[in-house]
Amino acid sequence: MVFETLKLTEEDGVATITLSNGSGNFINTKMILYLTAVCDHLEDSSGAKTVVITGENGCFSEGVDFRDFHPDKPMDIHGFNKWEKICRRLENLPMTTIAIVDGPAIGGGFQMALVCDLRICTERTTLQLPEAHLGFIPGMASFRLAKYVGLGHAKRIIITCAKIGHIEAKELGIMDYIAESS
Repeated sequence: MVFETLKLTEEDGVATITLSNGSGNFINTKMILYLTAVCDHLEDSSGAKTVVITGENGCFSEGVDFRDFHPDKPMDIHGFNKWEKICRRLENLPMTTIAIVDGPAIGGGFQMALVCDLRICTERTTLQLPEAHLGFIPGMASFRLAKYVGLGHAKRIIITCAKIGHIEAKELGIMDYIAESS
């Protein structure tokens, strides 16, 4: 399967989804469409037992590409709904999901890591939910984050749009392991 904004490879029971949208690996409407097709494949015809989600070029994902949303038009709630649907599908895949987060995981990228069963980061990893500074809340990430760090830390991270480094992410329980960067 060939996609413009991501790569899917399968080998030895492991399906690897590489977010590959050029500089920043931004999540756009095409990527959401392609992730839907990948989930269809994984659920219906893949023999994979494990799914790895990663970025490339030292960047997991810098979040939603707001150029897909037009400021002169009403907010596209349907687009955000599609994003949440794909997050739920990834979260509910019948195989183990692992996020390998090298570099920034911002907004939707952070959310994508939270839906995985295991999260591995590197010393270059930074996590941030900047939505409050943009005037809205980060959707279901509020609840997913609180599941790992507790309500108090989740509120602080979301309200202040704090940038979390790899050590704090591991100490809070957001990340399960720290690996060396390649």
